[in-house]
Amino acid sequence: MSNLTDPVESEHFLESIVENLPCMIFVKDAKELRFVRFNKAGESLLGYRRSDLLGKNDYDFFPKEQADYFTSNDKQVLEAKAVTDYPCESIQTKAGVRYLHTKKIPILAPNGDPLYLLGISFDITEKKQMEEQRLELIREQAARHEAEQTAAHFELLSSIKGSLTGQLDLDTLLNSFAKSLVNTFCDWCQIHLFKDEQHPLEKTLVRHSDEAKIEWAENWNRINDPHKKILHRIAKSLQDNKPRLFSQIKPEEIESIYRDIPNYSEIKNQNIRSVLILPILRDQKLIGTITFVKSGEGRLYNLRDLAMAEDFTQTLSSAIENTYLFYRAHAANRAKSAFLANISHEIRTPLGVILGFSELMLDDGLSEEHKTYVAAVIRNGKQLLEIVDEVLDLAKAESNRISIEEIPFVLPELISDVTSLLQVKAQEKDLSLKVHIEGEIPEEVISDPTRIRQILINLGGNAIKFTESGEVAFYISLIPSETQSEEHTLRIRVVDTGIGIPEEHKDRLFHPFSQADSSMTRRFGGTGLGLFLARKFARLLNGDLVLESSQPNRGSTFCVSVKIKVPNA
Repeated sequence: MSNLTDPVESEHFLESIVENLPCMIFVKDAKELRFVRFNKAGESLLGYRRSDLLGKNDYDFFPKEQADYFTSNDKQVLEAKAVTDYPCESIQTKAGVRYLHTKKIPILAPNGDPLYLLGISFDITEKKQMEEQRLELIREQAARHEAEQTAAHFELLSSIKGSLTGQLDLDTLLNSFAKSLVNTFCDWCQIHLFKDEQHPLEKTLVRHSDEAKIEWAENWNRINDPHKKILHRIAKSLQDNKPRLFSQIKPEEIESIYRDIPNYSEIKNQNIRSVLILPILRDQKLIGTITFVKSGEGRLYNLRDLAMAEDFTQTLSSAIENTYLFYRAHAANRAKSAFLANISHEIRTPLGVILGFSELMLDDGLSEEHKTYVAAVIRNGKQLLEIVDEVLDLAKAESNRISIEEIPFVLPELISDVTSLLQVKAQEKDLSLKVHIEGEIPEEVISDPTRIRQILINLGGNAIKFTESGEVAFYISLIPSETQSEEHTLRIRVVDTGIGIPEEHKDRLFHPFSQADSSMTRRFGGTGLGLFLARKFARLLNGDLVLESSQPNRGSTFCVSVKIKVPNA
């Protein structure tokens, strides 16, 4: 006869229970989340032998994305030190994808530190498939019996999606949604948005199908906003994040809800007959509610209406999420641009002083060794100043504050100034820098010489930086206007014999803070802003900058075009 008080027999008994349970049982160590225990059902479910599983972690068996998900959940359970339920998780097994209902339980030491993670998983794949099949059957039956109503509902849903597309203002979004549904799906539509899980009201909106009652409905809603009993009841009824259908509401039920609310008699006279209340969810958290109301003697809501209302609400929830994301992104972008501009100005001011006094020191009778030191300060200071200027230009570009001038200047002089500046860098690397004028170019033109100079210095500087031997060449030409306009196209092709750009990296060339390959930054330096700003300037000058061709280890060709005016052309 078994004696379960005996430790050996007790352990054997428990081992037998765990081993023969029809659900998957697994244990991981808390430190490295490696499997230390697995039962027979787990082997059968995953398709792996126990010996293959023990001592390994999720990354040894599952795709990285899935392993990241499991590992993150495990860590959260151990940190919370509480049993956590995962109603439906997909898992990749040797037999394909299965769906599990899993409970994860932290096993703690006497001092409260986590020792192990116990998992109990039930295979609900068939149940899930049956649920999906059942839903599909319901949809098919609904399509057969209520074809016209189904078509009308989907047309309405399409209309709602269309009205919400591109809406990034929350008030406009809510109004568009409500107006699409009153007179078609409901007599009343009431929306509440909450600030947090304690449900203090952030925004409320109510619309009525009877235009004469819209003002009354808004006033009644505004008067009762501070009266939170209605909201608390709505929120409480949706604590499980599931919608509610009140198909046929009796007068006494209306009285039980509203009798202690100001102006109760007014709401009583609205003859509310049928109500749908749905949660607005964001990451499975309640952020608001929608109430649809039918009044009078019309058709009452049914389960099919509830399903459609869920579609409406999901559409609204996605649109609200897009709006919130836009607000946050817009605010973050403004803050980033302001920070970049401010910090760049703060750096530029003392840097200018450093360069000024350093240049004065060169004329102060220094020894040759000290002159070398000061020259290094000036050279690196100017390089830092160029970076600061690029960051300032980026901040202006992102806030659309770049101003474009139209002033006359001598084009050959500008080209000569640019090549003279670049010649020094080319000579340092023993490169040949050439300029080819194709056809005739005018002496005086009208455009923005500062921006054209920046474009050419960026392109030429890039070409020199990424070329170890050979040459960098500018090919400059004027494309006359095909009309009587005095606006012509100045085209400049910059050709180098440098390292080139692999095909898979070309799509990142014109992104800010990006170079073709991250190793380029470490090897050659730079902010990754040059090409982005050059293209921005070119487009502001009604032109463009493109990569015309490039081959690894054979060189690249960039082509920039800008519009210029030629007086008396």
